[in-house]
Amino acid sequence: MNPLEYYARSMDDTALAVFDRRLKLVDANQAFVTAFGESPDLSLDRVLADMEQSEGVLPSLLYELELQGRTSPVCLALNTDKYRFLFRVSLFRLGESDGDMVLASFRDETEKGFMEQTLRDRNLSLVTISPGIPVGFFRAARSGNIISVNRPLVDMLGYENEYELFNASIGDTWVDPSDRERMLQTLMDNDTVSGMEAQWMRRDKGRLWVSISAYGVSGESGETLVFDAVILDITKRKEAEEELRRYRNRLQEMVDEKTGELTRANDMLVLEVAERQKAETVQSVLHAITDAAVTAQSLFGLLEEIHAQMARLFYTPNLYFAFYDPADNSYSFPYAIDQQDGAVGFTIPGYMEGTLTDLVRTTGEPRLVDRAAYAELLAQGRLREVGSPSEQWIGVPLRDPSGVWGVLATQSYEMVNAYSREDLVLFARIAEHVALAISRHRAEQELRRNGALFRAVLEAENRGIIVTDSDGMVVYINPVLSREMEIPPEHVRGRELSNILHTEDQIPLAEAVENWKRGGARPALLRVLSGACTVSAQPLRDSSGRLLGMIAIEERIEELHPADLSEHMEP
Repeated sequence: MNPLEYYARSMDDTALAVFDRRLKLVDANQAFVTAFGESPDLSLDRVLADMEQSEGVLPSLLYELELQGRTSPVCLALNTDKYRFLFRVSLFRLGESDGDMVLASFRDETEKGFMEQTLRDRNLSLVTISPGIPVGFFRAARSGNIISVNRPLVDMLGYENEYELFNASIGDTWVDPSDRERMLQTLMDNDTVSGMEAQWMRRDKGRLWVSISAYGVSGESGETLVFDAVILDITKRKEAEEELRRYRNRLQEMVDEKTGELTRANDMLVLEVAERQKAETVQSVLHAITDAAVTAQSLFGLLEEIHAQMARLFYTPNLYFAFYDPADNSYSFPYAIDQQDGAVGFTIPGYMEGTLTDLVRTTGEPRLVDRAAYAELLAQGRLREVGSPSEQWIGVPLRDPSGVWGVLATQSYEMVNAYSREDLVLFARIAEHVALAISRHRAEQELRRNGALFRAVLEAENRGIIVTDSDGMVVYINPVLSREMEIPPEHVRGRELSNILHTEDQIPLAEAVENWKRGGARPALLRVLSGACTVSAQPLRDSSGRLLGMIAIEERIEELHPADLSEHMEP
């Protein structure tokens, strides 16, 4: 049984019911069922509609409930065939989510109202009231001395008889004397006290909660001489309310705990999603840089694309690449974008010594430098002031297996916390791929230049030259040999070399190739079907010695009838 259900069923002297957010009945205690029935479609608005002077009450209660989580009590009457009941109605909100429920309390005030009305009769004689009614009555002087009392009050306070209570002062029963002073002051000001709650002390020092309704009796001078009071023992109700308060606090703690767990889980999820998105962005940047190393038409174009990609991860309005040349101890800046100094590309001689750029290159360590760290390096004599000062500066080395050959750096002139230590680690990781991309691009550019130079040399040679791959397929023939063979180059490229040799030379070619595959280097003299010529074929190998193909260079030219060529070459 949950706390709310326990509370609702234990408060058998108050009608309690739980309604859902649509104000439909969910559960109720026996007192509510006795008073209002237990229809499956019973709703809160229907319950209030059956009570007197309830028009417009429900909207007002719901508005107050939405603002404060509970309502001030309102008194409404319910007429039945035999009796008229007076209820004190209050609403309490249970929970903070969209699934809120409403606890409705209908406290029966019928007897209390009757007693309060009766007290207003100045001719009331307490001794004539039946001692069997479980409500305490007493008349006391302003001094606190008891004048008359009924038996239920004697039992309530734990005395043996009325005479023991007569010898006591009613003031001694108050746990907090200020409550008694407050009640007396209210009687002096208004002549009545209605439903005042206070804690009293029993004879055995035990405590109980009471509800006091009193009426002052004045003399001829108008001064209050005595007061008559009705006492209700509300200890069980106060204990139930305290239990409910504890349960509500525990429920709120559980809600707060679960809310905290959900908040932490959501924060972790958001962080995980952000980290995943950043990881995906990093991979995308690395792939783009790798692709740019192949597709870029120039070094500046490659560096410009690298800058664009890094801007997806970092604050990089100011970024530069510094390439070091050990031959003359100089730095070249093939790409540099700077808001303050505005340079694009330049070369600086050896006086770069003492700069952050040179410090990163010489130490080979990534660095994140703010104004304080910069001032400390200056004070240590490791730096000298160069360029416009920045709030933060990040520099990482660019290296290959031979060592550090450059520096990639970015800086912020305005933002104080533009970069973090995590940014430095990621910046250094990206720089490894950047260095690889630049080295690859420079190698391919060098290869293209060497290839173009090699082709120019071959085509300028006055002897015939032919080049094959490792399978013996012709990949290049220079114009000299093409003219001598009287065959266009495109008709020779892609064919086997044996197709343009004399038949008797095909076996020596095969033997030479086998020798080359075994690591040999013996050249082969072969006769080409042409005007005629003899070529000297030698193997082509890479740096590891692997056979790449062969190159054949013309040695001698002899006349040979074109008909001999047609026997071995397809038209």
